[in-house]
Amino acid sequence: MMDVEIAEIQSANAAWMAHKSFIAVVQDGGEWIVVQSFGEGGCPPRVGYPTARAAAARILQLMHVGPVAPQTWPETAQIGILTDDHTHD
Repeated sequence: MMDVEIAEIQSANAAWMAHKSFIAVVQDGGEWIVVQSFGEGGCPPRVGYPTARAAAARILQLMHVGPVAPQTWPETAQIGILTDDHTHD
C-alpha cells in the first residue's frame, strides 16, 4: 500500500515539474550536485561541488541574487554559446 502511495506522489511531482524551470541540489556521497533546468526538456549536465558552501554559492549565482560571498575556487568554463539572458529569473 505504501509503495503505491509513494509512486503516486512521485508521479504527481514529476508531472508538476515537467515544464517548469528549477534548480536542484543533490548530495551524492561527499559531493553536492547542482542541476538547473529551464523546463524545455532534459536537464543540462550536472555539476558537482565538494562542499555545501560551494554548491550554495553556485545556486545563488544561478538565481541572479548578486554577490553573496567571494568565490574562492575556480569555475569550469563551458565551450559553446553563452548569453546573459535573464528571462528565466
